Amino acid sequence: MKLMSKKIAIFLVLATLLSLCACAGEKTNGEIVGDLVYYPQTDGTYGVGAYEKSVETLTTVTVPAQYNGKNVTVVVANGFANCTALKQITLPETIREIQDFSFSNCTRLADLTLNEGLLTIGSYAFSGCKKLKEISLPDSVVTLEEHAFSFCSRLETVKLSNGMNALEAYTFYKCDALKEIDVPDCIYTVAPYAFEDCDALLEVKLGSRLVSFNESIVKGCRALEKITMSEENTLYYSVDGVLYNELTDEIVFVPKNLSGDITVPQGVTKIAASTFANRVGLTSVTLAASVEYVGSSAFFGCDSIEKIVVEGALDNWYFGDGYRVKESILSDPETAAIYFLDKTQVTATYRSTYKGN
Repeated sequence: MKLMSKKIAIFLVLATLLSLCACAGEKTNGEIVGDLVYYPQTDGTYGVGAYEKSVETLTTVTVPAQYNGKNVTVVVANGFANCTALKQITLPETIREIQDFSFSNCTRLADLTLNEGLLTIGSYAFSGCKKLKEISLPDSVVTLEEHAFSFCSRLETVKLSNGMNALEAYTFYKCDALKEIDVPDCIYTVAPYAFEDCDALLEVKLGSRLVSFNESIVKGCRALEKITMSEENTLYYSVDGVLYNELTDEIVFVPKNLSGDITVPQGVTKIAASTFANRVGLTSVTLAASVEYVGSSAFFGCDSIEKIVVEGALDNWYFGDGYRVKESILSDPETAAIYFLDKTQVTATYRSTYKGN
């Protein structure tokens, strides 16, 4: 049922997108010149879009900087939407705004340069541009609306603007080829689902000014290996790809595909139930001396773990339902495995000088 609901949701999004794309070029208050239509704006400048009879045949477009002696400053809403033959577009430096759905469903668009001076990119502006591989936003961009680059399935590289302060919901939804994203220091908030279902996403780098993190930001990112937080951030920090709260030392987020050797750092006192469960790529875990509590199934399903290292004194350790840990649980591979993983190949190393009874 969950899979069916997901498919229905995606279908509805696409249906909405295509229905809105269909109105490209249907505005009647513009002046037609060749394959383009120019629309007078209230500030005396012009907007531009494709002539409706050219929508299916346009392959290359160069938008002039001026029309009738006035700057062309806007790509109008739905202006080039559904231009499925369009491969390349050159925009002038006079463009300040790319409105909603401007290039949505331009399925062959592969060559795009956005110039300094651009301020706003509207919702769904480039949604469904399946051939786009690279996007570099000039630092003049201050607004990037939701779904701006959703369904760009071949998008591999993104450079975000240093003039923005937020990423909206679903901005890069279903960008299946995106492997890494660097969220600059200027970003204060990243909305839920901003990178949802980016199947190839391995790492998210977050900046110094981020004030909140919600795991739904990377919902469905099954390949995600690590979250890296700027060392200048005063609210969060990251160690070995795991995100922690700087103020409370609580574990905030563990990527689905976390792998290798990890250390839970000094200061962390509690590992909640199922925190690292089913991270099948983990090979060893070191728990700092400050850790006092490990919840049930915290490492359940971590089938590749070969070693668990415990740095703390046993008399400070309480697990699961409050049972005090005995030295035998840590020194005997079989009992350690039963406690942590239900696996018999685990070797648990105990470094404390404390000797239990």
